[in-house]
Amino acid sequence: SRTGAGRVRESQLRSRVRWRVHDGKGGEYVPQNTIQLTRDITFKDAVTNTTAGTSLTATAGGDLTVSSGASIQVDGDLTLSGSSIVLQGNLNSAAGQVQLTGPVALQGQDITIAGASVVIGNAISSAQRALSITATNGGITLGGNVGLSQSGDTLALSATGGAISAKALTTDDGAITLNSASGLTLAGNVDSGSAASHFTGPVTLGADVQVTAGNITFDGSVSGSAHGLSLLGTGTQSLKAVNVASLSTGSAGSTVLQGNVTTSSDQRYGNAVIAAADVI
Repeated sequence: SRTGAGRVRESQLRSRVRWRVHDGKGGEYVPQNTIQLTRDITFKDAVTNTTAGTSLTATAGGDLTVSSGASIQVDGDLTLSGSSIVLQGNLNSAAGQVQLTGPVALQGQDITIAGASVVIGNAISSAQRALSITATNGGITLGGNVGLSQSGDTLALSATGGAISAKALTTDDGAITLNSASGLTLAGNVDSGSAASHFTGPVTLGADVQVTAGNITFDGSVSGSAHGLSLLGTGTQSLKAVNVASLSTGSAGSTVLQGNVTTSSDQRYGNAVIAAADVI
């Protein structure tokens, strides 16, 4: 399809072959079959439709690319799937769910993904861009690891109407912030290098979790009786109520306790501990 200016908005190459094997006398050895191949879909210009309830679904058998300088904005659900998804433009659903199926690569510019809720089923990677994901009326679910490898690029997840579920989150000295009053589930390590990692909302451990950062701040409780929490901060590590299997800290910086710490196994503090409230 094309824009009003005649520029290509999306393109798709499809090849379909039907075949069967017979003897030319009515005898059929193999019934009719169909082979269909679908290749890249690329958005070359912004796609905008803010009519209430309007949704967009794009599926590619190969790569799906939202090209540099382009963006997609709809009011309803926005669903993209492909063998890989390359984002060089932003995605925005005003009132629907943004769902991406396929490994996601960020290119071209800092990327913003926003929707009522956001579900990304596979890993997200970027060698050069920051990422911000916002859910305005639901949660954020990340089914794969997130890795931003350019120094200083930041990762921000914010869900105002639901919970956040994430696996491993990694940046190269870029701040990592997670914000959800409904709760955060961590099922992988968090590593922001020398930059801060900040968690706002109650945190549940879905696996043993190690947090590596400069300053580490948990503004809510941390729970997960079957899993351990390890903090490797070079600055201040701030905790409120903690109830996990085990807790350990590194030798750098200090640990500030603002609530009770309960573990079913070891507690090991390698740095200075400061009680900022009555602590048991």
